[in-house]
Amino acid sequence: MGIPKFFRYISERYPCLTEKLKDYQIPEFDNLYLDVNGIIHECSHPDDTDVTFRISEETIFKNIFRYIEVLFRMIQPQKLFFIAIDGVAPRAKINQQRSRRFKSAKDAEVQEAKAKLKGIDIPKEKRFDSNCITPGTLFMSKLDEQLKYFITYKISTDKLWQKCNVIFSGSQVPGEGEHKIMDYIRYMKTQPSYDVNTKHCLYGLDADLIMLGLCTHEIHFTLLREELTFGKKQRKVCLTPEETKFCLFHLSLLREYINHEFSSLKEKLPFPYDLEKIIDDWILMGFLIGNDFIPHLPNLHIVHGALSVLYHVYMDVMPTLDGYINESGTLRLDRFEKFMERLSRFDVLQFSEYYADLKYLESKTGRPLIETEKNDKRSGTSEETRSPRKTQDKDCFRFDALLRSAADMSLGKYDDDEFADDKSDCEMYTMEFVQCKKDYYINKLKYENIDEDFLRSQAEGYVRAIQWNLNYYYNGCCSWSWYYPHHYAPYISDIKDFKDLKLEFDLGEPFLPFEQLLAVLPTYSKDLLPPAFQTLLTEEQSPIINYYPSDFETDLNGKKQEWEAVVLIPFINEKDLLNAMAPHYQKLTVEERARNRHGPMCLFTYTEENLGVYKAPEYFPDTMSYAKVQLINREDIAVSREKLIRGLCPGVRPDVYYPGFSTLQYIEHTASLEKAKVKVFQRQSQQESMILHIKPHPSTDLTTMGSKLLGKSVYVNWPHLKEGLVIGVSEPSSKMNLVDSQIKWMYESINEMEWHVLKKRITETYKDYLGVDIGETKFLVHVRLLLGKKYIFPSKGKVHVEKHWNETPTCYAYQTIVKDIATHSNNGQLYTTVKDIFEPGTICFMLGHPYYGAMGNIRKSAVCKKSGRVKVSVTTMQEPSLEEIKHIQADYQTQYMHGSIASQRLGISSLLLSRITGTIFVKQSSNGLQQDESTHNIGFNLKFNKKNEEIPGYTRKGEDGQWFYSPKALDLIRRYMLRCPILFEKLAQNPTACIFQEEDLFTKGSEELNDTLAWLKEQLHGIESRACGRETIENNVVKKLEEVVDAYLKSPNNVGKIVDLQVQPYLLYTPILRISNLAPDPKAQTQLLDRICCIKDNFTVPLGSKGTIIGIQKMENASDTMYDVLFDKPIIGGFSINGSSEFRAYRLSALDFINISYGQRIEQSKGTQMNTESTEQWKNFVAATQETPSCTNTNTVTSYRNENHLPVEAPMSSKSWIIQKSTEEIPKNQLCHKFKQYNAHNAQNSMNVRISHKPVAKSVQLPQNAQKKPSTKPASEFQAIWNELHKKQELNKAAPNVLKETENSPQDPSAFLKAVLKISDDNAQESVQSGISKTHKRSNNTQKEDKALDTPSLVQKMFDHARQNDKTPNWYCSQLLNYFQLSGVGMPRYSYFGVGENNLIQAHILLPDKRIFVGDPCINHEQAAGSAAKKVYTELKLANLLPNMKIFLPPPQHWYSNPQNSNWSQNIRPPAVPYFSPEPKLLQPFSEWVQKDHRVPAPQDTTKHNNHRYKHHTQSKPERTHNQKEPKSETKKCPTFVPLQAQKKSRHVTAKQAVSRGSENQSAKDNPKSTVQHKEKELPAKTITVEAINTTTEKQKPVQSNSNQVQNTQAVIKPKKSRVAAKFCISTQIEEINHSKNQSST
Repeated sequence: MGIPKFFRYISERYPCLTEKLKDYQIPEFDNLYLDVNGIIHECSHPDDTDVTFRISEETIFKNIFRYIEVLFRMIQPQKLFFIAIDGVAPRAKINQQRSRRFKSAKDAEVQEAKAKLKGIDIPKEKRFDSNCITPGTLFMSKLDEQLKYFITYKISTDKLWQKCNVIFSGSQVPGEGEHKIMDYIRYMKTQPSYDVNTKHCLYGLDADLIMLGLCTHEIHFTLLREELTFGKKQRKVCLTPEETKFCLFHLSLLREYINHEFSSLKEKLPFPYDLEKIIDDWILMGFLIGNDFIPHLPNLHIVHGALSVLYHVYMDVMPTLDGYINESGTLRLDRFEKFMERLSRFDVLQFSEYYADLKYLESKTGRPLIETEKNDKRSGTSEETRSPRKTQDKDCFRFDALLRSAADMSLGKYDDDEFADDKSDCEMYTMEFVQCKKDYYINKLKYENIDEDFLRSQAEGYVRAIQWNLNYYYNGCCSWSWYYPHHYAPYISDIKDFKDLKLEFDLGEPFLPFEQLLAVLPTYSKDLLPPAFQTLLTEEQSPIINYYPSDFETDLNGKKQEWEAVVLIPFINEKDLLNAMAPHYQKLTVEERARNRHGPMCLFTYTEENLGVYKAPEYFPDTMSYAKVQLINREDIAVSREKLIRGLCPGVRPDVYYPGFSTLQYIEHTASLEKAKVKVFQRQSQQESMILHIKPHPSTDLTTMGSKLLGKSVYVNWPHLKEGLVIGVSEPSSKMNLVDSQIKWMYESINEMEWHVLKKRITETYKDYLGVDIGETKFLVHVRLLLGKKYIFPSKGKVHVEKHWNETPTCYAYQTIVKDIATHSNNGQLYTTVKDIFEPGTICFMLGHPYYGAMGNIRKSAVCKKSGRVKVSVTTMQEPSLEEIKHIQADYQTQYMHGSIASQRLGISSLLLSRITGTIFVKQSSNGLQQDESTHNIGFNLKFNKKNEEIPGYTRKGEDGQWFYSPKALDLIRRYMLRCPILFEKLAQNPTACIFQEEDLFTKGSEELNDTLAWLKEQLHGIESRACGRETIENNVVKKLEEVVDAYLKSPNNVGKIVDLQVQPYLLYTPILRISNLAPDPKAQTQLLDRICCIKDNFTVPLGSKGTIIGIQKMENASDTMYDVLFDKPIIGGFSINGSSEFRAYRLSALDFINISYGQRIEQSKGTQMNTESTEQWKNFVAATQETPSCTNTNTVTSYRNENHLPVEAPMSSKSWIIQKSTEEIPKNQLCHKFKQYNAHNAQNSMNVRISHKPVAKSVQLPQNAQKKPSTKPASEFQAIWNELHKKQELNKAAPNVLKETENSPQDPSAFLKAVLKISDDNAQESVQSGISKTHKRSNNTQKEDKALDTPSLVQKMFDHARQNDKTPNWYCSQLLNYFQLSGVGMPRYSYFGVGENNLIQAHILLPDKRIFVGDPCINHEQAAGSAAKKVYTELKLANLLPNMKIFLPPPQHWYSNPQNSNWSQNIRPPAVPYFSPEPKLLQPFSEWVQKDHRVPAPQDTTKHNNHRYKHHTQSKPERTHNQKEPKSETKKCPTFVPLQAQKKSRHVTAKQAVSRGSENQSAKDNPKSTVQHKEKELPAKTITVEAINTTTEKQKPVQSNSNQVQNTQAVIKPKKSRVAAKFCISTQIEEINHSKNQSST
């Protein structure tokens, strides 16, 4: 039947049936069944329209093996893998095979003839003949042996294949592939050990497979195949299986849709309603529209709604019957006769439309149209050529009488017939109907002597065909020799009076392979036969030559597509065929005789016993066999009808949900048929679709619903259920967020408009793509979908599986959420202890440093009992240097130029450049009077806007949609311009024209156009397009990369060294841990030219193969991103990408590899920072670690355990450090460096790296006993600071007086602070200037680390005071604010809650990534905020991140200062934005309280937002007038460290001092020139001013001339002070510089 039309029909009628998935989203299956014939066709002749396509036999076999391997690895069956190839088919199928092969041979001949006329060069090699995919040919015999070898090889080498049984049913086993699969399923169901909940997957989407799957009545049955796209035929692109999208066709959903389709019968049937019986009748109705064994009934076409008609007739007639029509494969003739009698009205309905058209034509022509006269004229000449049998004599009167009686019977069913009032019209209508049927039988079936026996034989023959089909689908083949002997079926109204028919079949025997070959092959494919039989197809004396016509007719018979046409060739007579072949058997060779016999199936199982060498067939090497083979004859699995399991298996529970198997259960809904234009396969449906209407839920409020859902695991995306964790519930104005187990939720305000937009998108998606009306949505549920499962190592020796959820939440409508359902539990945990996972010899990969990505093996005594660490030997080697390649690639990237620049270089307009690189169509008129015109493109087709594709190396599309061109493209265009200058002149005159005539551009009658087309084809030969947005390495660079890698493989650097380690289990990755769809290192970031290592076992790419990233295709879903990899060595199954060598490249997903370069980037970035430490300190540290090994490993895994909530385990002993397995001894300094590197990189020694783009090394704290030297080392870290400050003063030779004064007066705090802050008193202008310029220069003579300076006691007290109070609660808040300001990802949001009866306050911090941190209960808001901020500070490790974060560029001056203020100095760091502690909001945990909206500004607006806040704060102060004086100094600390309440206390001081400041401001304005000159003199000398915040001192000291400018600057923005300066009220250097700047600007 029209398979795609049937599949599309039910997909449009039932929109939820098909689910698109990637290979990592496939559910778990027990059994996988492959009908390999479809795979063979796809791998051998993917495009029959290409007459030049040639393929070798070896390539075909390799393609088939790869395809099978891909499907197996995708599904990973747990119990059974069944591979079936079509064997000898029943006689009923042979007729259809014969028609297809004759048609394909004729099409091939026509295509080759047309190609020769066009002058296309056809290769001399013989084209692959698809007719060889028939049992008995040499090709199929070879394929059987090749597949046996492939199965043996995989079972012997692949662990996944070893855990299941593999059955191979080859071409020597009689029967069609899919029916051999059904035979085995029926056999399995009768076995006592059969699991009634077995999950089946059958590859293919033919209608036969849909029917066969339903016949099993297995509720967990799914069909699988690649995603389909209907409409314009597209050439299939060779994609890797990893990026191929597959469809799951859920038979479980089809069962429920069928239940909805006939649900109206529940109240009407006089007998119990049984869904399984309804499904059986639904299958029967599918046979009436035709299949491979019987033709469809007249006028019953799928595209014309035939199935809908059958369903309506069924629902009308069923209440009048006493039972179902199809009883498990047995046709109840009495009930079926009533059904056909009711269906016969359809004949009249169809003819009424024809009759109306006939009357219309008669009215226009003015004469009656007698169809029989036309038919008689055209049917007399060719009837003998169509069939070898002779027609009989005519008996028109008897024929008309029989047809009239049938017509009267059909017309009599209508009481309200439109012709009832007009007897003459009714009579005419009947006569026309009779004439129509007469024409059908005479011209279609070629019968002219029609009598009652003929019509009865037609009815009985069709009913017998229906019964044979039911037997074949439900019980197996009941007759190998039966077939339907006509090309057409009888009229429905003529199928009657058969209820007493006896339907019996003779089982017989199937044809031998050569008998079927001779029955189905045309003369075109005679070479596929043994030479002994080839003459039977060609010689005129052959007794069966009439069965092989060289030319034949086809009849569309109401169809629209040519492939649907009926091939009118004679049916071969079995007796004639066997008699003709008998004399030639003695000419067969021994090998041919072996091919001409039936064989058994083979059951392959894994055994640990070595069965010796398996001799491989052609093209492949021998292999050691561990596959035990058991032969199974087809008689061994035959089951008598009495023992077959009918309907559902006893004990099955349809109410239990099995993950991955979609269902319409659990949500109450109704169904109705509507023309809703549901989008199926990228096109809107034009027919009725079954729309599901979800019933509304009882009304509830947000708090009630949120309390039930938050933190719970639910299922979303109904009916294709997916598990998710609820983290939020929202309504239009507010949202409940999950917090933690103590305070379960919190409220926040949301944007109502955004909420409604999201709701609309969800509603339209359900309606447009799934045909589901979800109704009114009042609540949205925010869910983190399940990503997969992962083994966790919480304690020594134990493991468990933990679910991992997606970090990005997804929204779903509340009414589509499914919760609290019975689910089949399968945690997928195969291992319970670490020893089970890390067995000796297991291959593993390092996820920690310094050997990130290194491949190794587990050693003997794998797990250390004390520490729980795993003993592993890893192989380390130096990776090839690709710096030169990166530079070359960077040069290529910068060579692409915009179209405007490219057009200027070419000297043409941008529009002409756009046209010539795209399409310019030219119509070429043919000679003579015929107006047949062909259109040609004379453009280069270097870009495709509609398909969003580009040509690599020539064009590139930018993110803004603009096109860029390479020099290579410009050279191509230049050659075109030089070759055809006149053409470009004419194009330039009219570049906007869409289509040109040939005369407009070329000389009429010349061959210029053809020559140009030939030249263009030559220039663009072999160029293929790719999707825009793909990051790729240029082809020339790929070639260079191959050379570099090949040279590396021959160098000594390729020789690895073995290193023994003891590491924590979570720092190791093994392929057996791949139980989920999680990447080995989810935080890894992959770039072009990164080095990777494949970690996927039993894969096309061998385990441990290394390669280089040469292409990245980013997708909307990050998990769908694909990476093109150039491997170091060729791989079996590989191909060429971007001009690489053959079999050298492959396409992987992020789940398939570890990025070695990512680990190197982490190490290098941290190693660069750690090189600033002195070598001597590390020597002491190594010595200390040898004495106290517990200190060395404490921090190694702290970061990883904190991120994964793992307990800190016992430290590792000193014996577990790295041991070099080499004869060479490691130098001591190298060993120290390894210790330094391993211990100091603790923040990155795990697979979860939080800040991968800004890696920071954690400062290493030395143990006390590591510092041996008494006086040469400082006593504390503050002493070290003091010494460093003193060293800098010593280096500044331009200021000796300052240093001397500081040393002579250590107890003078003013002198000390001046020395620390580099302040001079009188004659120091030049020294300060020289000191600034020489700050970063060191002298070798003065660089002495062993020298210690005495610290003044006053300074020591100051440091002691700062050490005790350096980290106040506000300090943590300020650090948190600084981090998020610099990172630009948003701002933290504070919320406060009352806790307990003591009125304690607890702060919550909501980060931009939706994580929430809860602080400890405190007595005030300041301490509560600091407590929560401290937890964030610790969790994010801001102590490591903040010192190394890049400072953002300062915002524009007008954002925060007056227009007259000058810009910041280029060498001065701009002041940080001040921090304001969050406004406290005391919220009680009551549901009616909703938190106010604290929306975070966009990252790019963070600085602007903060400046705005600061401006608002400063504007609250009284505005100064000309008469007001500015205060001398601020009497409050920097707002970063002081709450808002404390800042208010100083406002009255500011007001009092404003008056005294006015006179000075006025004098400055009166004489601005002198003021400026005065400032210019004082600026170098007085760079920083020290002001102690003391009220008494302020009154005593005179106000300096520049104080006004300092205060004026602070009125605009207050720079953030350093920690030490803030503690002692010291103005920072930035403040004084700002002060000097304002002086100069004034």
